[in-house]
Amino acid sequence: GQSFFILSSGEARVEKKTAGPEPMVLARFSEGAFFGEMALLQEGPRTASVIAETEAQVFELDRALLDDLVAQYPSVSKALRNFYQQRLLTTALATHPFFDPFTVAERERLATQFKGRAFSSGEVLIPEGKKGTGLFMLLTGRLEVVQGSGAARQVVASLGPGQLVGEMSLLDERPTS
Repeated sequence: GQSFFILSSGEARVEKKTAGPEPMVLARFSEGAFFGEMALLQEGPRTASVIAETEAQVFELDRALLDDLVAQYPSVSKALRNFYQQRLLTTALATHPFFDPFTVAERERLATQFKGRAFSSGEVLIPEGKKGTGLFMLLTGRLEVVQGSGAARQVVASLGPGQLVGEMSLLDERPTS
């Protein structure tokens, strides 16, 4: 994603492919909504499709224009990142199997319980062998899940935006493995 879009008029829906024959509708947009910011900010591929449901007028802002806007108005970057974090959280709550048992209203309440935290490269998020402190959803960057230390250190998973970590120790009520 090298740009994001603003829906000037009309209506659109966001769909994500599923294992079944029908895609999952993640959201519906109307005039004034913007979309495409997730792939732009993650500097990765688009993870859903946006389909016009009515005749629509859309404005596209490419990365160069956004960079110019941010340079001139730094608050644009903060607003876009805050919106991105909220959208990623909402999408993960709607699509991640961990949240399947919850109703829409329960998911909305859960969304208010998440708190944003930043971690530096190399910083330990969840120490092995300690009691879990929470459920974490990765918003940006990459996490490595490792076991052991020194020569016995082994990477068992690599996680990206939208993925969860910490649920096992919460569910088992045991130290992290």
